[in-house]
Order: sequence, then C-alpha cells, then structure tokens
Amino acid sequence: MSIIVLITVPIITGIIDEVRKNAYRESVRSIFKATDIYVATNNFMEFPEEGIDVTTKDLKIKHKDFVSGKVVKNEEGELRVEKVSNGVFCAEGTYNNISEVKGDCNELDITPPTVVIISSSTTSNSVTIIAIAEDQESGIDYFKYCHTTSEECTQIML
Repeated sequence: MSIIVLITVPIITGIIDEVRKNAYRESVRSIFKATDIYVATNNFMEFPEEGIDVTTKDLKIKHKDFVSGKVVKNEEGELRVEKVSNGVFCAEGTYNNISEVKGDCNELDITPPTVVIISSSTTSNSVTIIAIAEDQESGIDYFKYCHTTSEECTQIML
C-alpha cells in the first residue's frame, strides 16, 4: 500500500499543480476582455502610455485576486500583461502567448535563446554548420541536432 501511495502522490500533486496553473492562465486572459471594456467605457481614444494597473477597481476583472501587474500595448499594438501576480503565480504576455511561473515575477523567462551561426559550408556530399546557442535565463542545459537523412538526433549537454 505504501508503494502505491509513494508512486501516486507525486503524480496527483503534479496534476493538481498543472490544473491550478491552467486556471491562473485563464484568469489572466480575463484581464484582456476587462481591459477592452474599460477602454471603451472610458472613451479612451489612445491607450494610456503608462498602461493600466490590474488592481484598479475600475477594471472589472472576473477574478479579483491579482495583487500586482499592468496591461500595456506592445509595439505591434497588441495588449500585453506585464508581471501580473496573484501572490502564487506570475504571468506576462499577450492573450495567445502567456508565460507563467509559480513564484516571483523575477523568475519569468520571456526572452528566447540567442542562436548565432558562425559559419556554414556545403559540398556535393556534406553540409557543415557551426552555431552557438545561449540563454542565460532559462536554464537550458542541452541542445539537439539532427541529421535529416538519417533522422538520428544527438543531444549535447552544456
């Protein structure tokens, strides 16, 4: 019996954490609709440059458990949430691309890795590409490369 408990408790805990994370993501998505309504109701011709604080009482968010964060417009004119937290999770991103993390907002990794191709050469029977990939924030500790003709992939630990 204890072996079953030992195996199932981490699995169930992981499922519960994932459900909570997904519920939080949906709560964050409700901010976008509330912001659209807020802007229309207040006849804003231009979106406030400083953004809108998600804790303001005027923003009628379905779930009112946010303790910090704001909504801004990005360079493309899309609404974007920044460092929206409920004290447990933190999120950033656009409606269709929300990144969330359990814990402090400083743990969010929203920058993609940098990949630089140093050199490449081709011959009639080979292709050689030398590249460097870096990401200081994400904790990426390996990368893969694949041979297209053999479908074999090699994983390299950093």
